Amino acid sequence: MKKYLDYLPDLFSQIPEFCNIAFACDAQTEKLYHAQNELLESQFISTASPQALTRYENMLGLPLLSSIESRRLRLTAIFSDKPPYSYGAFIAWLDSVCGKDGYTVEFSRHKLQLYIRIALSKLSAFDDIARRCRLMIPANIQLDIMPMFATHSFLSEATHALLALGSHEQTKTLVKETV
Repeated sequence: MKKYLDYLPDLFSQIPEFCNIAFACDAQTEKLYHAQNELLESQFISTASPQALTRYENMLGLPLLSSIESRRLRLTAIFSDKPPYSYGAFIAWLDSVCGKDGYTVEFSRHKLQLYIRIALSKLSAFDDIARRCRLMIPANIQLDIMPMFATHSFLSEATHALLALGSHEQTKTLVKETV
């Protein structure tokens, strides 16, 4: 960023009054430059400051969460809920909200039921994701959405001695690393 004196002829840089004016103008210009950058960054949820996230949450009437990442995830889920017109668009939305490995989806055509399991790392935004999923899928499809707990097929690979090392709650919340 150019300084105020850079716009004036060199003669003015030797006059003390103009140097003082330039110092005051440069300080105000620097503050304005930082405020402009902050405003541009707060337009996007992925780069918004905590104050901007709080402003978004206040506008939507949402309670504050402790983690900035969970706040970003919840706001991303809310603002990216364009109704999908296909299964692929719905999966793309889930990818953007939960990440590629943050969920599993199964669709039963004969029961017209959609089974969605959300990774435990996304539990802070689980209610918002579930609400959006219900709004996005057709009304004739039943939605079964739950956190992704360890299933019998996953736990059957572990030995009894390995499972005995942890508590029931630890075993229940153990999630397969590769979905």
